[in-house]
Formats: sequence, structure tokens, C-alpha cells
Amino acid sequence: MINEYIKTNWLDHIVESPFTFNETTNADGTINLEPKQGEILQEGTPVNARNLNHLEDGIWLNWSLLKELFDELTNLKLDVLTLKGTSINDMKNNMFFISFATLEDIKLKSGIHDAANRKIYV
Repeated sequence: MINEYIKTNWLDHIVESPFTFNETTNADGTINLEPKQGEILQEGTPVNARNLNHLEDGIWLNWSLLKELFDELTNLKLDVLTLKGTSINDMKNNMFFISFATLEDIKLKSGIHDAANRKIYV
């Protein structure tokens, strides 16, 4: 069973005086800027590894499930094509389909490999 994905309700960090700083000049000529943003009106959601990894986990879970469903749908399509081919052509034996996702271990002497549809046309 798949765990439920709990959505993060992201909040903006809102302050009284955004982008306001106190400037201090150091002895070496460098400048320090210290935030002086006033009152925090709304505490924002932290952008950190925990929250970003939660997003990544949700994306990965959905991609994995989508790939699994796509593979199953492809198998079901092949089953339907097989059944249609046998019934339309009154073939009772030797009806088969092979998915050619890659030509690994196959030397194609003639024909065309359609990688997008995982087919070979001879």
C-alpha cells in the first residue's frame, strides 16, 4: 500500500520592512550588512533539505507509479491486439507480439526499428 502524500502548505516570509539593513564599515574597508526588517508579520516555510526532499519524494513516487501503469497498459494493449488479430483473421495458433524496446543482442539485417513504438517493420 502506498503512503498518502501530505501536501506542504508553503507560506511566504513576510516582514515589516523587507530588504532593509544596517550598514557597518569595518576597519579593512569591507561592509557588514545586518538585516533590520522590523516585525515578522508571517513566519515563512523554511526552504531546507527536509522540505525539498519531501517534494522530490512525491515526484519520484508519482513517476514510479506512472511508469508502472504505462508498462501495464502496454502489456494490456498487446493482449488486446493479439486477441483482435486472432479473432479477425480466424487464427487459432502462432499469433504473438514481441516488444523491441532496444535492439540489444539483435542484428537487424533489413527493416526499420521504431524505438518510440518499440516495433520492427520488416
